[in-house]
Amino acid sequence: REWVGKHPRAVPAFISAYKRAPSSYTTLDYASQTAVEFTATDGKKYAARFRCVPLGEGVGTPVKPSTDGLPDYDDQVAIASLHADTHRKRKPDETRDDDYLSLELAEHVVGAREVELRVQLQLHEIAGSYEMFNPNTAWEEELYPWRDLLTLNLSDYLTPDVADQLSFDVGRMPPHVLRLFDAKTTADYHSINQARARVYAVSQRARSTTCCASCVALFAKGASE
Repeated sequence: REWVGKHPRAVPAFISAYKRAPSSYTTLDYASQTAVEFTATDGKKYAARFRCVPLGEGVGTPVKPSTDGLPDYDDQVAIASLHADTHRKRKPDETRDDDYLSLELAEHVVGAREVELRVQLQLHEIAGSYEMFNPNTAWEEELYPWRDLLTLNLSDYLTPDVADQLSFDVGRMPPHVLRLFDAKTTADYHSINQARARVYAVSQRARSTTCCASCVALFAKGASE
């Protein structure tokens, strides 16, 4: 509560990012709150954010915000006032498996129901208040519209034992187009990405390689059919 009192703007961001038992991974919006430096073909530099959303009615059409899994009033109060371990607990009437979302996604693509998504880019001039880099601050879409970059079609599913062999590096970007902003201090908003770039390699080595047997069995069944 003391931290929330010092950072009141973070509360709406926490609430908007929280999802309570959504029906599927395929219905959610995925957004990068932190910004990276984007260099246009004319050499001009911008701050950039990305998001991945359901394809909806197609490229060039407005995106309808996802309402799947939005927290109810009790969840919102808990998010704003309680420890994370408290408001993340399952509700007593939740009977689905802990990994039901992974199972649903596997069943979705194995069942030949292709998942269609689109990746979008938002650009902001690097000028004005430094608060533009605050991860809890959304950029006004009327001034900084989302632009369609590409579409994604998910038609296959990697089992957890295969996916665990993959690695992610937040700093692995084409340097002539994208790069992480330099951070001056640990209080700098850019220090979030700088820290992620340094710790991800370590955390990946510590990740569990335990495989979800249910997902493997489902994948094997689909492959054999």
